[in-house]
Amino acid sequence: MRDLLFVLPLALAACEEPAACTEEAAAAVNVTVVDDLGDALSTAEVVYSVGQAAPIACDNVGAGAYACAYEVEGEITVSATAEGGFAPDEATVTVALDEEGCHVVPQAVTLVLQAIDG
Repeated sequence: MRDLLFVLPLALAACEEPAACTEEAAAAVNVTVVDDLGDALSTAEVVYSVGQAAPIACDNVGAGAYACAYEVEGEITVSATAEGGFAPDEATVTVALDEEGCHVVPQAVTLVLQAIDG
């Protein structure tokens, strides 16, 4: 009887249903673009790339925020440029899947575009 009390919780744990994945797509990288004074740059062009693949445009979601690489995992490079005398900036992050293997774990990046003296 004592052995049954020990084995029963283990058997019940093994019968748990796996987590249900949702259809919602998560951005792998959420980028904020600011100038060297910390002001948001809503007119920046932000792209991402994975490995040697061609850059892909990120979604401008307003107020200097950009959503990139929906449900993409791995090493992702994001870069930003802006007209008006700003030097470009870029960063590389590694994005993994969550514990359930359903969605990426989003990474946050701030890119600072320095004003070019001229």
